[in-house]
Amino acid sequence: MVNRAQLSQLLGKTKIGVLSTVGTEGQPQSAVTDFTVTPDLEFIIGTSSDSRKAANLAHNHQASYVLGWDDRITLQMDGEARILAAQEFEPYRQVIQDKNPASAVYLDKPGQVYILFTPTWMRYTDARSWPWAIQEEIIETNKK
Repeated sequence: MVNRAQLSQLLGKTKIGVLSTVGTEGQPQSAVTDFTVTPDLEFIIGTSSDSRKAANLAHNHQASYVLGWDDRITLQMDGEARILAAQEFEPYRQVIQDKNPASAVYLDKPGQVYILFTPTWMRYTDARSWPWAIQEEIIETNKK
């Protein structure tokens, strides 16, 4: 089980992560992204509708997201990602503006879409000492 206090501290100070998606021919594709995280551990990632990650998610929702690495602490996650429909995005608008006010210029930009990444597995690693402190967790989803 991942310690929620440690997780919260990492998420509070981390600004970027790497989102990996699956290309149309099964090849991995990764991109550095900014993100916003909700209290429910939902990650919101903005991108252009013509980006590789948006195209990849149209056919395969499997994704991985890695963040941290500063101070030798990382969070690796596997899960599902999808493009939010316009009406689904509205509840996340304020959360994004609160975390990153500079992102407001993108909120209504033509061609801007938002990815919802929901982790189903995570590994928190603190590599500041030996042996590394590793915590893993499988996250139950509310799929129907």
